Amino acid sequence: MGVGDNYYRLEFTQIGSSRWKKVSMGHYFTLAILNDNTLWGWGDNYYGQLGNPSGDDEYSPIKISDDEWNDVSAGEDFSIALKQDNTLW
Repeated sequence: MGVGDNYYRLEFTQIGSSRWKKVSMGHYFTLAILNDNTLWGWGDNYYGQLGNPSGDDEYSPIKISDDEWNDVSAGEDFSIALKQDNTLW
């Protein structure tokens, strides 16, 4: 996932052409902060761990928020992120 499909890759594959600042992987999903401090995610979203209430899985990175973020962490089926104003989401 992350490259537009859900096929397994046996070698490293570039995800997007952007520069990533921070990346955290959960159980079949990934969250990342871009160099412009926006929050992105892709992968399974069964529990809403991508912050997308539709519950749809995302096979390519989608922007979760235009807000500015300092940190992000992914767990088994949950996620947590810290905005630049130090509020926890």
